[in-house]
Amino acid sequence: MEPSPGSVVNLDRSNISANLPTTAMPGFIPLNKDGQRLDTYTHPPTQEEWRIYNARFHKQKPCNSFHLQRICTTFGCPFDHSELEPESRHVLEYVLKCSPCPRKSECRAADCYYGHICHKDDCTGQMKGCRMKADLHSVDPKVARMVAAAAATEEELEEEMVVDAPLVDMPDETNFLW
Repeated sequence: MEPSPGSVVNLDRSNISANLPTTAMPGFIPLNKDGQRLDTYTHPPTQEEWRIYNARFHKQKPCNSFHLQRICTTFGCPFDHSELEPESRHVLEYVLKCSPCPRKSECRAADCYYGHICHKDDCTGQMKGCRMKADLHSVDPKVARMVAAAAATEEELEEEMVVDAPLVDMPDETNFLW
């Protein structure tokens, strides 16, 4: 009997990282036998990578969208858009993969930089600092098939713009032609 999509299954997570895909075809999303999205494995950053990232982060936080999706549509974005060191980019990717995607395993967005499965070996959701809920620890990590990635819907793009957009006060007498 196969588990329902919302049920929690106890998997052997002792070597979960070895079972996750290490690469994926561009434009395609890896899925397991239950149709749940899998991420390509991102190894934990080294101490040196963390040091470089933290030094950069303390100056100004990098813009997630700009650095990982190659575009930022936020007017007046307060985050850093200057080129990232490879070490900082790796840490940024890792940190965001440790943050759960709001769409969870159903996400099919090609450029989603959030996590859809916990990458940490032996973690069942109780590890210090793990943000993933129990359901993202019970995802079978073995690729069964690949599906074409979906483009973001108009509604999703609007939600991202509303969430990421800072408030900007505009003088009443200003008449902009956008």
